[in-house]
Amino acid sequence: MHADLVLKHITNASQISHGMVKNAGHFSFLSPFPTSMTHPGFLPATDPNGFDRAEFHKLLNQDILTFLDKALLKATS
Repeated sequence: MHADLVLKHITNASQISHGMVKNAGHFSFLSPFPTSMTHPGFLPATDPNGFDRAEFHKLLNQDILTFLDKALLKATS
């Protein structure tokens, strides 16, 4: 797992937050593309079968906001 490569070089791993995204492909972390660009010949817009990029990004955006809210509240305490 790629996270292991990072974690073994961090002095305080408790400061790291990470997780696995089931069925995500390499390009799945890019924002969804317009429908006109979504076709098999354009790999950055292609995801593994069963992966919903638009739904994933809704959840990812919320996870980022939650993380930042916690981190910023902790930093100001």
